[in-house]
Amino acid sequence: MALVSVASATSAGAEADPVAIRAVAAASAGRYLVAAMGFAAFLGAVGLSTLQSGSFPRWTGVVALVGAVAFLITFLTAVVGLGEDSVFGYGFLPGILALVVWSMATSIAEYRAVVASARGPAPREAEG
Repeated sequence: MALVSVASATSAGAEADPVAIRAVAAASAGRYLVAAMGFAAFLGAVGLSTLQSGSFPRWTGVVALVGAVAFLITFLTAVVGLGEDSVFGYGFLPGILALVVWSMATSIAEYRAVVASARGPAPREAEG
């Protein structure tokens, strides 16, 4: 949604008002910052839970915690303020990558567990 807002604000090309473009960009970035804090809380909780319980491979918990820290850095942009020297770009990409990797890895692990339980126990060979 933010990309559409920025694209429509800059559709005038070189004649676009720089003040309007900055206002639209600042208004659009807020949505990403709220999402970043939610992702940070989510990934932090599942990362700690995974490391405590061992329900998924340990490396997925570490990936989730790295993502939580990256999204927390992204959220701190709201405190500092949006600008050209903002850390927003530095935290969001690693956070999104960690979220995608964690989602894929845990989905595959859960799928494998369901398939293995559906097949039942492996048949034993007759002793004899």
